[in-house]
Amino acid sequence: AILTTDAREQSLTLDQRDLVATLLLQNGKRTFTQIAKALKLGGTARFNLQDVKRDHLKGNLTAAKLSEDGLWGARWHELPLERQDDVVIKLLKEEDESALIRWLMDEFEIDEPRAERIANARLPDGYGNLSRSALARILPELKRAVITYDKAVVAAGFESHSALSHSQQTGEIPPELPYYGEPLQRHVGFGTGDPADTPEKRFGRIANPTVHIGLNQLRKVVNALIKRYGQPAEVIVEVTRELKQSRERRIEIQREQAARQEQNTQWRAEIKAIKGIDATVDDLRKMKLWTELNPGDVVSRCCPYTGEQISLTMLFSDEVEIEHILPFSRTLDDSLNNKTVAMRRANREKGNGTPYEAFGRSPPGYDYEAILRRASVMFRDKAKRFAPDGYERWLKEDKDFLARALNDTAYLSRIAREYLSLVCPPNRVRAIPGRLTALLRAKFGLNQVLGLRGEKNRNDHRHHAVDACVIGVTDQGLLQRVAQASSSARERQVN
Repeated sequence: AILTTDAREQSLTLDQRDLVATLLLQNGKRTFTQIAKALKLGGTARFNLQDVKRDHLKGNLTAAKLSEDGLWGARWHELPLERQDDVVIKLLKEEDESALIRWLMDEFEIDEPRAERIANARLPDGYGNLSRSALARILPELKRAVITYDKAVVAAGFESHSALSHSQQTGEIPPELPYYGEPLQRHVGFGTGDPADTPEKRFGRIANPTVHIGLNQLRKVVNALIKRYGQPAEVIVEVTRELKQSRERRIEIQREQAARQEQNTQWRAEIKAIKGIDATVDDLRKMKLWTELNPGDVVSRCCPYTGEQISLTMLFSDEVEIEHILPFSRTLDDSLNNKTVAMRRANREKGNGTPYEAFGRSPPGYDYEAILRRASVMFRDKAKRFAPDGYERWLKEDKDFLARALNDTAYLSRIAREYLSLVCPPNRVRAIPGRLTALLRAKFGLNQVLGLRGEKNRNDHRHHAVDACVIGVTDQGLLQRVAQASSSARERQVN
């Protein structure tokens, strides 16, 4: 979507969407500047997915690879999409290189040296969430109008995205988990269908190797538990986002974590010089949030609401505090994306409202347009929360946050939830986002179990048992009570 001057989102027209899709289908990536130019929007146009950390969209990496001069070349883009699919499936599925080369030569009149190069080309890592048959129904709906995936699923004739699941179609509850490829056919591909083959070869597998391994390990653990304790009455899946990433992305995350550790070491020294005592976890959070006020300009780091400059010394005074941009009592979002540092008095006057609810009419001492300008230099996921429709966009059209939080869409967690619904009624399988586990663990005082400074020690794997205890006692009623307590504390101005 295109961001308007007041930070609202304006959907692309069908022609604009199709043009962007064409650009991305033909290239490995396109910068937002290139997209804006192609759409003739002008150099100042911004998009909802654009921020200081993201200046481009990934395109069709497979097409970019196969259209290289030494492989298919520009002819690749002349092939119908169905034929492109045939080629990619053949490259992934055919184990006999000689047979693959002959097939390429016969089907596409390619000379042998080029066919050999194509056969040996390393395609980008990736995976598909749906089978070709499901895609054949959903893609036409996506092409027909500028709509989101969930609406396209319904338009394609499915009751909902979850209605595609095996358990809801059959109602079966087997005595143990079978190989995942059998019940999750819409998520896998490239199976032989031959009953004489092993289950993995017969039914196929999810292309993402981490998810494939994770589901196989999940089956072993769950079946062992069923064998010992019987069928589960309830299953809770903790959402994790990292396993959705490719190997390259996980390596990148590890580098980022190392860089953060180095940054924290530097910040600890600076904070100790100011306060005279060792930095706490909250001090480090304050420091990070302060840098995010304006990543590129220390002098321009100001309170988002009042515009007052916040110096490093002032940051650790009673004048400045951490605050939730969107009210915690209404979102239960305790992530750093929903936090900033602000003047204490502004936080008090903001109360239990969103930035727009509190300051949208520019009450005395506040200028909402200036607030939006200051927010615009923050990271995208944070900046959009200051917009007039920031709360609605955060909800993503789901007006019940607790229901949404318990049905998070992280890829492995979502697949695991569907898989586990085979051995437990679907309405008794739920998910809890990891950030809520972390929040409740801290509120229960359990961080001190494994760390003296209240920091989770990931090198001590007992933290998994601690998290399991937290998850085990967390239900919707508890989350509602946390929200109510936060709202009450806000009204009484208690931190």
